[in-house]
Amino acid sequence: MQFLCPLAPPPGRPYGAARVEALAYSIEVTQLEDDVSLLRLSGDADLYAAPELRQRLLTAVRAGRARWLVDLTEVGFIDSTAFGILVQARKLGASIHVLCPDPAIARTFAIVGLDRVLPVHATAAEASAALGLSAAGVGP
Repeated sequence: MQFLCPLAPPPGRPYGAARVEALAYSIEVTQLEDDVSLLRLSGDADLYAAPELRQRLLTAVRAGRARWLVDLTEVGFIDSTAFGILVQARKLGASIHVLCPDPAIARTFAIVGLDRVLPVHATAAEASAALGLSAAGVGP
């Protein structure tokens, strides 16, 4: 899904002449082995992605899908909006593990203390082992 975001106009052009730039992100939800669901994000997990992320994750959690692996392998940025949605899912009873090979993003989880309630794994093999899965289909 792509959303459009107006940017400030270039110098010398009136304000109404702002160009529009597409902000790309994608959210994919699939079922893994047993009762574990995979939510794979790519792009920026931010305010623009939040409505779809909230709808897809929280609706599934409320419907009884309680064990999750959230794959952030292809995420370049995550903000407090996305963190808040993960926390909401956790409060609804979901067990969430995060696959995050990017040390800067993983560090953000640690800085805000979310790594204490949402286990963060650097590799697919580590995440799979923690969830009792085979590594097939989880990620690289």
